[in-house]
Amino acid sequence: MLRSRVELHIEKGAVLWQSPIYRDYKYIPDYGHDIDIGNITWSHAMHVSNLPTVQCVNSEYVKITGFGKIRSYDTGAEEGVIMPSYSTGCPDRIHQVPTAFFNVKHVELRDYELVRTNNYHSPLYACSYVYAANIKMHEVRCVSGDGFGLSKGTHHVLLNRNFFQSNDDGVVLSGCYFDPRGLVWWKSRLGKHGGTRHIKMVHSYMNSGGGKAIAFIPWGTSDPDVEKQEISDITAYDNYLVCVNPVGAWYDNPYNGKVPFDNTEIDDYSPVKAVRIFNNVYRGTVTIGPIQATDFISDCGLYSTDNFRNGDFRLSKIPGLANWSYKRNKNKASVKVRNVGGKFCGVMQFFREGDTALYQGLYLSAGVHKCTFNLQTGETGVYIFAQKIRTGEIIAERHVLSIGDFETFNIKFNLSENADLYIGLRHPADMTSDDDFVALDYANVESVEM
Repeated sequence: MLRSRVELHIEKGAVLWQSPIYRDYKYIPDYGHDIDIGNITWSHAMHVSNLPTVQCVNSEYVKITGFGKIRSYDTGAEEGVIMPSYSTGCPDRIHQVPTAFFNVKHVELRDYELVRTNNYHSPLYACSYVYAANIKMHEVRCVSGDGFGLSKGTHHVLLNRNFFQSNDDGVVLSGCYFDPRGLVWWKSRLGKHGGTRHIKMVHSYMNSGGGKAIAFIPWGTSDPDVEKQEISDITAYDNYLVCVNPVGAWYDNPYNGKVPFDNTEIDDYSPVKAVRIFNNVYRGTVTIGPIQATDFISDCGLYSTDNFRNGDFRLSKIPGLANWSYKRNKNKASVKVRNVGGKFCGVMQFFREGDTALYQGLYLSAGVHKCTFNLQTGETGVYIFAQKIRTGEIIAERHVLSIGDFETFNIKFNLSENADLYIGLRHPADMTSDDDFVALDYANVESVEM
């Protein structure tokens, strides 16, 4: 168990080896890959009942460094164990996560190897400000050999120059509200941010076999406030991604919706936005299935949705800004959702303190499009705009004013080719008056004739 301000340094040539002898454990470990806990899906023993080999919980400023190895207990089943019964072939093995962190701030991981891991390599749950570099994860010896698992609200992570060769997901980007498997070394964080955000993956090799090298897992749909479950602000470039899905998704939340779970629901996923994936090598089929992301730009054939998501701010029980991008000024309340005249609206205000904007990133095909907004404004009004994301060119803009009541406005524009666009509202700081505001009730895009 690592504590705050502790560095575990593994010297070159040293091996920290998981024990196969149950008497070495200070608790009674479970054997086999899976355990039976009722109808819970993917009840992996190492994730549910066995503690990690090296773990850190509720701490800060922690490091694992060095040029040695952390090696798991690897007798029993080899890679390629028959599915779907994960436990086939390895019922006599104690499965452990080799390194795991829960609710830890300021983590540095670098220069070591994770060898012959029999499950997930390095979960980072509810962690923040993480740097992981030059880590080699290889010779996996069981299924579910995920690399970095980022979930439960993890944010601000840089993954740099890592080498991963396994049979499952390379980097997991997850939004998760209630996960019933959190029984021992981690737990669900109800009411707190559960999405993964501000993640950068660069200069790495990820060979994920039958999984996804970059995996989106948006399982936050049971949260009354799905804005807290967004997977957002993701960047990946200069990586070599090879597997069935170099970029992919496990989109159907197993802990929400259809019972029993059969992975067939196509609308049971939480929001994904502000993603940039480019200048990578892709070997395999790129797909995120039915997920309709916003502000998603890539060079691998993945795009944003073609209409507003959460266009009326009521995607969840608690109205919020899920799927919306925005620019706040010095006042954190300058862009928010609140009730205006009995309508839940996206509101911009406090204009004297700086520019504000509320918009979504959409991908529209060539042709004529009409964007419609139901608005109420103060005395300075607001600008409706459409802007090309890649070039910054404003292709349509209109100043509108609707004092005292909601009114519907639209802009039209003609695209000569498919384009990534920002579409929404902006209010410059130089248009100011006391108590001024803008309220957006809903937004919509449709293709029309000239």
